[in-house]
Amino acid sequence: MPNITHIKESHNKYRIMAVTKNISVERILSILKHYDITLIGENRWQEAKGKLPFLPTNIEKHFIGHLQTNKAKPVVEAFDVIETVDTLNLAQAINQAASELKRIMPVFLQVNISRDSNKYGFLLEQLPHIIPQFEQFQHLQLSGLMTITAKQSPEQTRQDFKTMKQLQIQYKLPELSMGMSDDWSIAVAEGATIVRLGRALYTASMAQAFTDANFKQEVLQSDVPVLVDFWASWCGPCKLLGPLIEELAEEYKGKAVKIGKMEVDENESTPAQYQVMSVPTLIFFQNGKPVQQMIGMQTKADLKAALDGLI
Repeated sequence: MPNITHIKESHNKYRIMAVTKNISVERILSILKHYDITLIGENRWQEAKGKLPFLPTNIEKHFIGHLQTNKAKPVVEAFDVIETVDTLNLAQAINQAASELKRIMPVFLQVNISRDSNKYGFLLEQLPHIIPQFEQFQHLQLSGLMTITAKQSPEQTRQDFKTMKQLQIQYKLPELSMGMSDDWSIAVAEGATIVRLGRALYTASMAQAFTDANFKQEVLQSDVPVLVDFWASWCGPCKLLGPLIEELAEEYKGKAVKIGKMEVDENESTPAQYQVMSVPTLIFFQNGKPVQQMIGMQTKADLKAALDGLI
């Protein structure tokens, strides 16, 4: 619609990766189309090789699982990026496979930034010794860093992500892959270029779908407060806000509030009526009237505070 200021995803500094572990091809295709995502991540070669032939050719494919050296060649052949290089032996195996396949393989170093004994990856103090050694691998392109943090407090996760961002800048690498369904908003705030979302994308939608046709009945005539997320499929911030809206809809299920979404390109009159000029725009309605508006990416805490203030 002409009144919407398009926020093109290419202007953002992050991309959403759809993690496809244990997800059917049909469900993957549906999610990619719905959120206009062009980047996927797979954890297991055995599972991936049965799915990849059925995915669109324009999809960028990252391998994000622990990779054994004997699986290096088929993974190098099938994927665009390997994010989980965690030993020099693995780097050597990937380099050899890429040489045989006559290609340059982009790779990320996996960093165990939380020093979690259950996670793979180089430790922080190993990087000054490890990174210079990649100059010997003529068929590898060191393109980024990747991390999976420990189960820990949000404050510690934020500090770990800050350290990862400092490392990315220090080593002048273009990509930083960090943040998953439980901590992606912190990762984005701290400078991730890729966030890896699984559960947040694939859980069944709890948010209501508002349209021009049902807006009067579902929102204006509602006897409880209503949060409406005005969004668009091409909007990068909308894609990150979407899972958060779903989480809120799940958490507030059964309470005296409605939470839903309206796609602005498919519903023109309502966004125009409420002068929605950019997306995402969130409007809180009470007794048929807008009482609060938020524009752009929001934190879950701020949204909860606004909802709780209306209930």
